[in-house]
Amino acid sequence: MESKTTSKTLHFPAYYLDEWHRCRYRLIECLRNGIKPHSLFESQYHDEYLFPKGLEFEEKKFEELGEWKETELSFKELIKQGATIKHPRLEAKRNIKGITFNLMGYPEFITPKEGNKDYIPGEVKNHKNMILTDKARIDFYSYLLNKMKLGRTQEAILLLKDESKIVETSHSSVEFELEKIADILKEDKKIEPVKCDACATCKWKDNCKKKMEESENLSILYDVGKKRTQQLNDSGIKTIKQLMNISEDLEVNGIGKPMLGLMALRARSYVQENILQIGEKINLPDGNIVFLDIETDLAIEKVWQIQARWNNDHVVFLGQNYQKSEQRRILRQFIDFLKKIDNPILAMYSKTNFDYRVIFKILKNLKMIKESQFFSSLEFYDLCVLLQRSYILPNQSYALKEAGEFLGYPFSHKGMNGVRATLDFEECLRNKSPIPQKLVDYCRDDVMFMSWMLEYFNNRKFEFHQVERRNTSRRTV
Repeated sequence: MESKTTSKTLHFPAYYLDEWHRCRYRLIECLRNGIKPHSLFESQYHDEYLFPKGLEFEEKKFEELGEWKETELSFKELIKQGATIKHPRLEAKRNIKGITFNLMGYPEFITPKEGNKDYIPGEVKNHKNMILTDKARIDFYSYLLNKMKLGRTQEAILLLKDESKIVETSHSSVEFELEKIADILKEDKKIEPVKCDACATCKWKDNCKKKMEESENLSILYDVGKKRTQQLNDSGIKTIKQLMNISEDLEVNGIGKPMLGLMALRARSYVQENILQIGEKINLPDGNIVFLDIETDLAIEKVWQIQARWNNDHVVFLGQNYQKSEQRRILRQFIDFLKKIDNPILAMYSKTNFDYRVIFKILKNLKMIKESQFFSSLEFYDLCVLLQRSYILPNQSYALKEAGEFLGYPFSHKGMNGVRATLDFEECLRNKSPIPQKLVDYCRDDVMFMSWMLEYFNNRKFEFHQVERRNTSRRTV
């Protein structure tokens, strides 16, 4: 992408600060080339996920939701007096290092109220241990509130379990981030892409991967992020080949010997394009293994599809909407299916026991006591964890789709992911149209891949290296 001269005035909506924390390379390139970061996503993705309806970002302004007048009331009091319908569109201009930032936006912790077009403050589940993007958003709006002389200095309001909570924030952190952005843009400094969580859904990922491969960027390797890359660089290790050839007596501050050895093996696997075995073969216990995969809403509070496979019995439980009655129906059918099996052992693929945790949580929320007690008694295994502990993949990704494509599994719909599937499902609900077969095929592929993957590794031999690993993959809720 050809670089353009950076404008002296930058329209800077709030979510840009999220982008800065998630992927600095993408945001800087967007600002340099006059495009919006979310334009890298498909339109439906950013309309329905990044921005609720009515909050789409236009080139120079946000659509007005209602009039806003300055008031002496605190933000907490404003919430009590009807701010569930009218919220501030906050704006402030700051000149930093010769660049004018036109800061603007609605608080992103305001979300659509279910069932109508009103907006309510969204829930942040734990304000004491918020994730980075939550903290960035709250800092940003606290900063704007202060500039607009609304609310109290260094305070922002969010809804926590139906109660308004005041959260202390730091305006100086926002100033500091804006200074770093201005410094890079003003001096036209080079910024390198770094692998991050945003890569999975970013349409620049192939472009970034190519640049990282050219420079042998260490962050290409699995579980080597910004911090470890910097630690390795400080010890003189700048490239993947250097990491592959480190001596056994090398010490890196902040990285233990076992982890350093494991990273060297990952570098070797990447350079040589070979799968390496670093533990025992993946062996599930003898018994009735049930492979399981689910699809949920974006908030991970409702399940709309469950598929399971036991021997040659493959079952599909597909919801028709998000109503509680429909949730209970498909969950009860799934539990009844499991009860027909003698001592079922669940196998899923997520790295975080996602399917097990979400089903258990929803059963409890729906007060399906007997079903939740039965489900919680089952033994379960996460195949992604087992794969990660036993093998190193040259493509440096254990995500189901990326690992499957590397190994050669024939997916029915390439490019489909969980977010895309859920957005397509919700589009069917809005249009009252039939649920397409591709959404069933997508989930079916995930279930089928698991048994295919076990057979793939158990029928092949790989170069073996013993490393320290933890003992178990089982988790309890």
